[in-house]
Amino acid sequence: MENIDRVGKHIKSVLKMNGTLLENIPNVYFYTAMLSRDESRKLPATMRRYLIQETGYSDYETFEFVGDAVYELVMAEIIYRNPILNMTSKNIVGNHARSNHLFSCLMQSKNLCSLTMPQKECADKFEAIVGVVYTALEAGNYDSVSIIGQWLTSVWDLEQAYTSRTNTCDHLVKGNGTTLPKHEIDQFF
Repeated sequence: MENIDRVGKHIKSVLKMNGTLLENIPNVYFYTAMLSRDESRKLPATMRRYLIQETGYSDYETFEFVGDAVYELVMAEIIYRNPILNMTSKNIVGNHARSNHLFSCLMQSKNLCSLTMPQKECADKFEAIVGVVYTALEAGNYDSVSIIGQWLTSVWDLEQAYTSRTNTCDHLVKGNGTTLPKHEIDQFF
């Protein structure tokens, strides 16, 4: 259980959830969002049962599915509400705004995925975190799409990401937030 709390607290800290209503999301949800099916299978049966009891799931698959759809809606909302992006939407690099490469960059920029993790798996974990946040907000009857959009744009420069033609991740991080040393998230699993 100690790892569950450490992972949840770390994600909340790195992704600027502390001091917001997102801080109240139980840590076990973020722990589950970071578990692939293969990683979940390696856990003791008692731990998998606990995850299912608390979240309904033992890995990130369902949260990733929800997060994928929610992110698409949030992305459309950000573009629609931003006159510059809306007017120049032709300049948005097609699928880049919702690519595994971008999601992997976002996670790596906060040291939530190792550089050796497959890009698809890292992207799935990003979408799973979005799915967890959406699920929690919907349970509280909040305007989840708006809140998620505000939260994501407070952590990453998504407008830059949507229009960038580079394959680097450096321009995505907002502020000087400190994170754990590279790949420290790996030690939790």
